[in-house]
Amino acid sequence: MANAKSKKRTYRSLREYRRAFFPSGHRETTGSVDPFATGLEMAKKFNFEYANFYAAMAYPGSQLYNDAIKQGIKLPEEWYGFSQYAEETLPMPTKYLSAADVLRFRDHAFKEYFTNPGYLEMIRGKFGPEVVKHIKEITKHEIHRKILVLER
Repeated sequence: MANAKSKKRTYRSLREYRRAFFPSGHRETTGSVDPFATGLEMAKKFNFEYANFYAAMAYPGSQLYNDAIKQGIKLPEEWYGFSQYAEETLPMPTKYLSAADVLRFRDHAFKEYFTNPGYLEMIRGKFGPEVVKHIKEITKHEIHRKILVLER
């Protein structure tokens, strides 16, 4: 962690921007959402200029897809079901969490990160108030998720 903090200072001093990617829904994830929460907390701690929270997907042609077919895991029936932002998004479940739980956390992490006051202040300082205004507009929108409605 000390090495990561040192790199954070270096990147910031060079005026380079950092991005990080946080997948949720690996098959081996334990019964708790703690691994997801740990990723979100890390993102907030390091305050990346951009963070991508996404649900693991078994895309056609990938080994994960072939494995999912063999294991009988329900996959999207149409291409748009593989989109991270579609109403029909259907991510991979873990052995212990449903696809709905994985997607629910992904959407929660996105909202929590991009509405975090520390993040917005950092963005204001680097990119100005117009970018903050844009981010606030984006985070006002909720993505309707059919899988979450069906679960109720």
